[in-house]
Amino acid sequence: MALNCGRAGELHPVLAQSFMHLVHMLMLCLSSLCYSNSNDLQEILWK
Repeated sequence: MALNCGRAGELHPVLAQSFMHLVHMLMLCLSSLCYSNSNDLQEILWK
């Protein structure tokens, strides 16, 4: 995507917010993988 976060936020605030939420969730999943095994991660995701 050629647009930076600022421009994307101005043009599509809802889309940008959803994208940032997805990124945030992805980072949480990645950080969880670093500190727990797959079983613990599944328990976190399915709570």
